[in-house]
Parts: sequence; C-alpha cells; structure tokens
Amino acid sequence: MRTRRLALVLGGLLALCLAGLGLDYFLYDAYTPPPSSKFNAGKNGIWLRYLWYAGKHTPTEFDDLYEKLATRQFRYAYFHVLTTKPDGHLKLRNGDGAKQLTTDCRSHAPNAKPIAWVYIGSLDVNLDRPEVRKNLVEEFRWLINECGFEGVQVDYEFAMCGSQGLLRLLEETRPALPKESLLSVATPMWYPGILWGWSDEYFEEVARRSDQLAVMCYDSYLYLPRAYAWLVSQQAIHITADCAQANPACRVILGVPTYDNQTLSHHPYAESLKNALRGVEQGLADKDAKLESFEGIALFADYTTDDNEWSQYEEYWLGEKNSQK
Repeated sequence: MRTRRLALVLGGLLALCLAGLGLDYFLYDAYTPPPSSKFNAGKNGIWLRYLWYAGKHTPTEFDDLYEKLATRQFRYAYFHVLTTKPDGHLKLRNGDGAKQLTTDCRSHAPNAKPIAWVYIGSLDVNLDRPEVRKNLVEEFRWLINECGFEGVQVDYEFAMCGSQGLLRLLEETRPALPKESLLSVATPMWYPGILWGWSDEYFEEVARRSDQLAVMCYDSYLYLPRAYAWLVSQQAIHITADCAQANPACRVILGVPTYDNQTLSHHPYAESLKNALRGVEQGLADKDAKLESFEGIALFADYTTDDNEWSQYEEYWLGEKNSQK
C-alpha cells in the first residue's frame, strides 16, 4: 500500500513538473526584453554570406547592404571569404572583387570595418602542422594588405577546448599583421562542466592572443527558451570576466541567431533573437560581468534576418529613438 501511495505521489509530482515546463515553454517567449538596451554602445557586428566576397550580388543589393551597415549601428562587417583547403590556402581568391568590396564599404558605411571571416574546418585542416599555419598566416596577410580588409576573424570549427594548434596559429598571426588590424576569433560557448564548449581557462588563453572574441551563442542543443536565455547570460558573465582577467584589451562580441531552420542543435523557438537578447541583458546586468570587456552583439546572419528580426534588433537592442533607419 505504501509503495502504491509513493508511486502516486511521485507520478503526481512528475506530472506537475512536466506541466510547469510546458507552460514555461510557451509563456517565457511572451516576455519581451526592455526596449533600448542600456548596454548597446553602437559597436555591433553582422556575419555576411560569402556571396558578397564572391561578387554575386547586384549593385542594388550592395547599396542595400551598405545602407544597413551605415544606419544600424554596426562596427564590424564579417565578410565570409569561404573556406580553406587542407594546406591552409583559401579555396577562393577574389582579389579584385575584395578590393572593390572593402573600398565601397569604407565609402558608403565608414562606421563599419570590413573584416575577413575565414572558416577553417578542423576535420580537414590540421593546425598542429607548421606549414599549414604558415600558409594561413600568408592568406591573412593577403586579405589585409592586398584586399583592404581591416582584420581577420579566425573561425576554426570545431576547436576543442585546449587546442594547442589554434593557440600557435594566433601567436604566429598577431606579429605578422599590421598593428592596427583586428585579430578576431569566432568561438564556441562556455559550458558548465565542459559539456561541449570551452573552459574559462582556455578562453583566457585565446584572449591573451587576440583582440576580439566573437562568441557563437547558438546551436546549444537546448530546447527550452528559459534554459537557452540562461546559457547566453552565462557567456556574458564568464567570457567578459575571462577577457578582463587575461587581456583587458580584448573585447567580447556575443553572436545571436536569426535563422529559423530546425536542426538537432538549433531549436528556433528557443534559440530566437528575442531570447538571445534577453540572455545578453540578464548576463550583463550580473555583478560578475565585466562591462569594460563587452563591445556588442553580432547577428548571424545577414541572409537569414527577416523583417521581423530586424524590427526586434532595432527595438530591443538599438531602441527606436537610437535607430537611424
């Protein structure tokens, strides 16, 4: 009899927990971040598809891009320059197109720095090989010195926590680039207990060797909006503190999702722009966050951001009174 009663009690508690989670799942997204974030300093970024670098857009589309960059408080335009070969060389060198792109960007959107976003696939590219790193550094120099980019963003996916090859690449890259150029690193997230991403210690190692950490706050495998917002808040707390500790000159950009395709790692209802911004706000408001290390957010990506998400970005991050649209 006691066993049966215990089973009924436990079953009832489980049902209540599931009902609570269900209600929270549907109701949490109804809460909206406050308009006009007090943490926005107009130093935001956006990841841009490789078609811009490849010159596959019309003049009208280029004009529209520059208008967005100029009027929506972007400091960093991360132009995807495609992937690299296993030997570290770029798969596509579009020198003339890149020069035109960076020249026009500076002319029409002088507030936005054109940054070469270089994707390096960890399954194909072995950063433990010195000759591969040497070729990558040569490509970085070409992108800055010959193409006019104002920096490079190293996107080594998936970089495991503790990767020594990535640290060596950064050590060899910084002295090879012009002093004023930006060395940015696109990073995975911090996770509790190192379930998937990087530890605080490894974030500090990367921060010591770079100027900017652009944290990809998406593909979290979390399907509950509240859990995802909490995880984003932890990025704002941990990684700003890591940079402040290791390299006060290194800045943090928090990447937020604006894409709707459902995957195993990305549940768009939970990983929405609105929930990400809520997490950013909560994290930066925490006493342990180091605001001096925070620079802005970055939208991922230009080609997936719809009109509704642009409106949310303007209302909840820029604020209507700050938007210049």
